[in-house]
Amino acid sequence: MAEFTLSSLLISLLNGVSFGMILALVAMGLALIWGLMEIANFAHGNFYALGAYFGYSTYMMTGNFFLALAVGFLGVALSGLVVEPVLLRRMYARPPIEGLLLMYGVLLIIFDLIEMTWGSVGIPFSIPKELASYIDIGVIEYPAYRIFQIAVTALLALGLWLFLRGTRIGLVIRAGVQDRQMVESLGVNVNNVFTLTFCLGVGIAGLAGVVSAPLFSLYPAMGNDILIKCFVVVILGGIGSFKGAVYSGLILGMASSISTIVWLPLADIVIYLFMAAFLLLKPGGLFGE
Repeated sequence: MAEFTLSSLLISLLNGVSFGMILALVAMGLALIWGLMEIANFAHGNFYALGAYFGYSTYMMTGNFFLALAVGFLGVALSGLVVEPVLLRRMYARPPIEGLLLMYGVLLIIFDLIEMTWGSVGIPFSIPKELASYIDIGVIEYPAYRIFQIAVTALLALGLWLFLRGTRIGLVIRAGVQDRQMVESLGVNVNNVFTLTFCLGVGIAGLAGVVSAPLFSLYPAMGNDILIKCFVVVILGGIGSFKGAVYSGLILGMASSISTIVWLPLADIVIYLFMAAFLLLKPGGLFGE
């Protein structure tokens, strides 16, 4: 057990918020796709990894981290224009297992593309020089990059919430999550909505990959490592619930971080203990049905 002090508790809480916001950001895209399209996107974690590598290459060529964030989002979102219309659209009328197998195949393809392009060895992603300092927040000094990462992910979550709540396209997406057949009967081109939702969902994952890369470095299996945790976040929050993804991401992130103070091995399993408890006590999740 680590020494328990006020500073260690505060650091653990902030680290938990930092990790939780990354989980929430990736899970928001997963929740959108799962809730509207009823597809469990097994390749979602690898889109996260692909965004991280796109951002890394951009940063190495230009030295501009903000451009790397934009390329990570846009590059992965544009890849969705290939996956959804060309491959995934053929699966909607078929048994769900076929869609799962297709996305598992996409997972393997992206993984192999990453290894062929960037290699199978881990790559460090340096924290941008302008964010490589520490900020005094009273009791402790905390890394400026982590504060930046928390702020960026929080703003992105707020921006996505405003998009879903305050725009006509967002209204159509939310309506489709609730009742897809009704949206179709109103004359909305659901195929276009599906394409937009898929591109937005995987683009958010790609952006999260760039944001998290300076904290965790890059390696081909990074997408697989976060995917299972994000499925837990979606299940805990309620399938298709944007708000649930944010709340459950923060809860699980802080629970995992604080567990390191209590007992280090507990940090690896506490997320799954939460999932097991919710499946028994509240199978619909925090905000699901």
